[in-house]
Amino acid sequence: MIMSERFKIASKEKRVINFVIDLFAVQFILVLFLLIGGIIVSFWIKEKGIIYETSNSFPFLSIYMLYYVIAEHFFNKTLGKRFTKTKVVNIDGSKPSLEQIVMRSVSRFIIIEIISYFKDRPIGWHDKLSKTLVIEDHS
Repeated sequence: MIMSERFKIASKEKRVINFVIDLFAVQFILVLFLLIGGIIVSFWIKEKGIIYETSNSFPFLSIYMLYYVIAEHFFNKTLGKRFTKTKVVNIDGSKPSLEQIVMRSVSRFIIIEIISYFKDRPIGWHDKLSKTLVIEDHS
């Protein structure tokens, strides 16, 4: 991966803080989704007399993907990145494409992706696969 010395790569500590804040944000959105959706569905089920079962994993994964894709595509940062003053960029420093952001988001589901953070440089596989970086944002 080509990296410019113009960028200061976000530290491991900031990446962990980003992850924790974003996980809480996704959980909050999920709770709202399930509460509102559950109320609507329960009225519909009672009216139709249908037995309905759902798994929380599909809504969580969907919201997780949408959260990252929307936040990183439109703002180059999630709530966590906003808090730590970091942002996502293409490896040349430009705004990542939608395809790169989708690749970042999908790559986060690689189960052993966490192992990539035990190296010296805090660049995850989702960064490498999408050819993006998380850098300090001084703007």
